[in-house]
Amino acid sequence: EYYSFGRAAKSERINSRVTDMINISLLFTLLVLRTAVESIANPIETEQGNIQKLATANNEFAFNLLRKLDSSKNVFFSPFSVSSVFGMLFYGARGGTAEELRTVLGYEKANLTDNSIHVSFQNYLNEIQLSRNA
Repeated sequence: EYYSFGRAAKSERINSRVTDMINISLLFTLLVLRTAVESIANPIETEQGNIQKLATANNEFAFNLLRKLDSSKNVFFSPFSVSSVFGMLFYGARGGTAEELRTVLGYEKANLTDNSIHVSFQNYLNEIQLSRNA
């Protein structure tokens, strides 16, 4: 009888460990699912934030450019077009040229990564197109 009691206690410990492992597995699965859901939602928020950063950088660049122009003459320019052209130039630039453009265009100050600049321009242009079609 003592032998069977020891066997039952061992079986109970095994069941307890299995239950603990199942609980840990379920908890881990829930954490992974929560992280997955957040990562699906956050790119939209992150991209909106990057578009805002790009718009701020473009505005700063435009005002800096306007300050450099001769104020005694009539000047007309499209700040977004100028920054878009320089943005394309930046995308192909390397080394010191890329760093200089990054600084002048305000990307560095706005904490935009090289990839986020390109993607943000694309999304910004898409939003402009959508607003025209609305």
